[in-house]
Amino acid sequence: MRAVRRLSKKSGETEHVYGEFRYKTKKTWKYERRILYKAEVTRHPNRDPKDNPRFVVTNMKQSPRWLYEKVYCQRGDLENRIKELHYAWKLDAPVARVSGPINSAC
Repeated sequence: MRAVRRLSKKSGETEHVYGEFRYKTKKTWKYERRILYKAEVTRHPNRDPKDNPRFVVTNMKQSPRWLYEKVYCQRGDLENRIKELHYAWKLDAPVARVSGPINSAC
């Protein structure tokens, strides 16, 4: 985070740095896994800069930046669109029950 903080302070803009490392938990993972990170400092007018670190576990081989921007952000955006549709259509509302015969014109 130090490097991206310096970049953001120098530019006065939101900055991000991508990278990767290998990690293995002590108990639950039997082998090391590839972890991607995006270290970001966001800047908005009249607010203090804010750290925004992100981590993704993957077995894909592409570069950290490409995977984050082209795969994981796209996936997150798709999940957000599904959520918006879910709430717009009120898919969690109970289904209305119809009593009596249903006449179908189809």
